[in-house]
Amino acid sequence: MRTLAGIAVITLVCVAHVSAERQIRGVPSSKLSLYKPLADSPNFWICLDGSKKLPISTINDDYCDCPDGSDEPGTSACPNGSFYCENVGHMGRTIRSSRVNDGVCDCCDGSDEMSGLIQCENTCAEVGEQWRKQQAEIAKLQKIGRDAKNKLIDLGNKRRQEQRVELATLTREVEALQDAVATLRTEKEHLENTKKLQEVSEGDATKSSSCSCSTTSLSAAHKLSVLKDDVSLLQGHVETLLSILDDLKRDHNQNYHDLAVKAAISGYDEFLSDWGTITENIEADLAKAEEDVVLDTTDETMEEKEAEVPPVEQSSSGSGGILGKVSNFFHRNTGKSVEQELSQVNSKLDEKESKLTESETRMNELQHDLDRDYGKSNEWLSLKGQCVQLDEGEYTYELCIMDKAEQRSRTSGQTSNLGQFADFVGSGENGEDAYYAEQKYDRGSRCWNGPERSVRAIFECGAKTELYEVSEPAKCEYVYRLRSPAVCPLETVTIKDEL
Repeated sequence: MRTLAGIAVITLVCVAHVSAERQIRGVPSSKLSLYKPLADSPNFWICLDGSKKLPISTINDDYCDCPDGSDEPGTSACPNGSFYCENVGHMGRTIRSSRVNDGVCDCCDGSDEMSGLIQCENTCAEVGEQWRKQQAEIAKLQKIGRDAKNKLIDLGNKRRQEQRVELATLTREVEALQDAVATLRTEKEHLENTKKLQEVSEGDATKSSSCSCSTTSLSAAHKLSVLKDDVSLLQGHVETLLSILDDLKRDHNQNYHDLAVKAAISGYDEFLSDWGTITENIEADLAKAEEDVVLDTTDETMEEKEAEVPPVEQSSSGSGGILGKVSNFFHRNTGKSVEQELSQVNSKLDEKESKLTESETRMNELQHDLDRDYGKSNEWLSLKGQCVQLDEGEYTYELCIMDKAEQRSRTSGQTSNLGQFADFVGSGENGEDAYYAEQKYDRGSRCWNGPERSVRAIFECGAKTELYEVSEPAKCEYVYRLRSPAVCPLETVTIKDEL
């Protein structure tokens, strides 16, 4: 008897459980287990939030007992409840419980309208077929976009590598140009100093000749005095020149083979060996001139003696020899004068400095570009500067990606600056896919009595990059909507369909 009684109890529990499951309308099969009776109280269950223990009969009795509305999944009694449409043949759908029995068919299987207010046909088969075709088209588009995005990535990475190679080449080129410019500047300085010394020496030699010979009415003593002063002045300049050449010989770069400098040092050594003899000859010539000049107290005697004074001969190794050697440093070794050599150095220096400036500018541009964010995989790099347009009413709107946005009148042709690229501003953190789906363009021309123009460019996945919609939700604040493979997901999209 006890065995039969036990079997009866178990049977009643099972029947109650099955009955409970059958009457739970609006609950997906995956959640039916949450509504099963308690093991120790077969006729009771607990609200899903754990707040109350209620009889099984309270489920879907059109009265809200649970604070979370879980006791009324199939009616509109609880304002915070929800109803699940099975929608066999299409996708299951959850709606707010307030839409149950409201006279509007929300579920394609019509399960939300069972009160008799309206007769809903089951259209799930047709809707499901249409939805699956739409999803197939989306999947096809995403695949095309994914393939196009992979090409953008390949192009971007290739461009990045080319930029790195170019930057490395430019870095070496700039270093070489800097060395060449420094060398040419040193060479220019040496040549300018040499030219100045040559001009000074030639000017003093001319002055000496003019002072000692141009006026025959001067007395021989006076002439001799002037000559001695000029010779002394010339000797001082020669000593200065020798000092400079001595510094040049001591301090020049031994590892740099400058033919002009080497010729100057060679000539300096050669001249220095004769300088003592030259000085002695000058002093002897002056002493002889003094002996030949007889000073008389009378003008007549002075005139006669003056006529007898022999002209002071200029030693071939004297001042003329010095100037010859200075000038011939370049003629003898390069076949060019100082002026010619200096002109060529200036020309080379201008060319190298111009090339250096150009290379440094390009190098800075490359470094700035390499430091810039072009997406997770450089997918935006090959799109940078690409322009897309849309004719909308009386205007043509244009976006040059990561560059600028413009608005152009189709009648007058006048162009308004809507903004310059500022940054990626999509939702999510920097580096996530969503972050790169929106761009900000600001600092546009100011509207009359309004703010500066700006553009928010929103991208969605597409087979090609195109601008398809422009709006102005606020004054001078534009929204561009575009499609581009740059924002297509690289992962395969899994489409869920509950049949």
